[in-house]
Amino acid sequence: MKNTLLFTTLFFISFLSCKNDDDNFNNTCNVLNPVEDLSWLKEQIAELETENSTFLKFMYFSQTKYDEQTVYVLRNCCPYCNTAILVYNCEGIHIGTIGNDDNDITPDILKNEIIIWEASNFECFKKKIYLKKIGKMF
Repeated sequence: MKNTLLFTTLFFISFLSCKNDDDNFNNTCNVLNPVEDLSWLKEQIAELETENSTFLKFMYFSQTKYDEQTVYVLRNCCPYCNTAILVYNCEGIHIGTIGNDDNDITPDILKNEIIIWEASNFECFKKKIYLKKIGKMF
């Protein structure tokens, strides 16, 4: 009886102590709203918006996971541009580029990305079929 009680107690404690990976992802670098609360991201977005280029309507930032950490991806859907997809960590340090070369970050990280910012005249993904938009959910 004591062994059963001990086993049940240990199982229950270990079950409660398990973390869900989604908890870390939703944490978004310990900020409530990455677009407003991460100064480097806010500055990059402000810089993009002040450029007022014809390409702004194709630009967006997404958030996803890479190596068990939240990362931010500067992307665009420009149909006639050949651009690199840049990946940043929580501190705003460029940690790599999405691609298929040996030193690149594999495109697999894009499977669970969510859009966190888009230009006001955003032209991409009118139907937003494969990306979940979180908007002002924070």
